[in-house]
Amino acid sequence: MRILVAMVLLFVPLAALASGDELTVTPTEHDVKSIIMHTVNLFILLGVLGYLLRGKIKDAVANRSAQIKKSIDDAAALRKETQLRFDDVERKLSGFEKQLSEMRADAESEAEKEHAAILQRAERDAKTISEAAERTIRDETARARQSLRAEATALSVSLAEKQLSKDFNPEDQRRFADEFLGAVKKTNGVGHG
Repeated sequence: MRILVAMVLLFVPLAALASGDELTVTPTEHDVKSIIMHTVNLFILLGVLGYLLRGKIKDAVANRSAQIKKSIDDAAALRKETQLRFDDVERKLSGFEKQLSEMRADAESEAEKEHAAILQRAERDAKTISEAAERTIRDETARARQSLRAEATALSVSLAEKQLSKDFNPEDQRRFADEFLGAVKKTNGVGHG
């Protein structure tokens, strides 16, 4: 948001300067209102885009988080089920401690492997989602900058046209045309001599 405000503050004066070096631009009340309205429209557009994208990203992260949580819960349930089976077998086969200790070690090892695999998948998925979100934000920021540049250019051209149409009369146009033709003739005469 700070970047967008800075861009607006930079481009509005540049748009006024781009309207001409020799002319002094005195914005009218209508021009100022127009600039303010364009700026407000831009902020509204950027706000809506941010709101819309935030929801999609939030939904995607929430869905993936729910899947990961379900996988972890399933693994925990599986581990709990394994522990219950182990306890049942221990009661039935109290004389076979060695066999039970091997079963426990296997169950714990398998649960730890499954837990590690789930965590690894979750981290990989979270990284993928984060990278996708960063790409989306980067793309939308570039689009917003391009739109702002186009709007500033259009506004500059419009201001220049208005200023030129107010300041140039037919006599000025004839005088500039005559000066231009004289300069062209002089250049052609020097080049051929």
